[in-house]
Parts: sequence; C-alpha cells; structure tokens
Amino acid sequence: MKKVFTIFFFLNLIPSCKKEEVKFLISDQVTTNQYYSTEIFSETNQKIYGKWRFLCISGGLYPSFHDPTYDYLEIVRIGIYGIIKDNSIEVIGKIIVEKQDDKGLRVVFSPDDKYQNHSQPTTRDVILRWQDSLALSDGFMDGYSSYYVRVK
Repeated sequence: MKKVFTIFFFLNLIPSCKKEEVKFLISDQVTTNQYYSTEIFSETNQKIYGKWRFLCISGGLYPSFHDPTYDYLEIVRIGIYGIIKDNSIEVIGKIIVEKQDDKGLRVVFSPDDKYQNHSQPTTRDVILRWQDSLALSDGFMDGYSSYYVRVK
C-alpha cells in the first residue's frame, strides 16, 4: 500500500512541475499616447493592430526562405510596435506612416533609443490579407518579405 501511495503522490506532482510559459504583451509596457496623441492609421489600416507570429522571411536574388529572427511582432495603439523573442521584449518603438492611401500602406519601424542595436524591420510596405495574415515587404523586386499570422 505504501508503494501505491508513493507512486500516486509522485504522479500527482508531475503536472505541477510544468514550467508555465510567460507571455509578454507590449501593450503592458507602453501607454497608448506614448508617441502620438491621435490615430495614425486610416480605419481600414487599423487592422494592422494585434499580435503577429513571425513565420518566415523570403527573398533575395535567388529566392529562398529563412527562419524568423524573432517570435512575435506586436502592433498596438497608437502607432507602437514591439518585438518579442524567447519570451522577452527585444524592441519597442514607434511606427511612422510614410504613405497611406487606397493603393497601399508604407511604414517605418523606428526603435526607441535604448533598442538601437537590435535587428528589426525598418521601412516596409504592408500587405494585410484575410484579416489574419500580414506581409511586410521592403518594396524591391529582389527584396525580402516577412510573413506573419495573427495570434491576437
């Protein structure tokens, strides 16, 4: 009976030993009006807000696919973005709209001063598809595009 009790006791401990994954949100680290006092995106382009899981990068002279360099891109109101890698915040910065019309959206990702040494997307053409996928392209024919899927 002691053996059964001991085995039962240790088996019940196994689920409690799981390490709970910490999920960071950029929105918890910034204020809405940190960079802008009014909305910077048109109503249709506000679909860019959300948390996006980085899938892959493609492009180059000989098109190929590359693994992502970070895990998530989070874009929050108003014009704030952040990059999350390995459950920690790598970059927080502001989004600058270069062009916004019925033909497209072009933005610049500008990191805060304390994140200047990190690699992250810079000037990108934004393509939103089906409400749940995002592509950021550098706009060159042989350039690179980053692909994301909406998480939240």
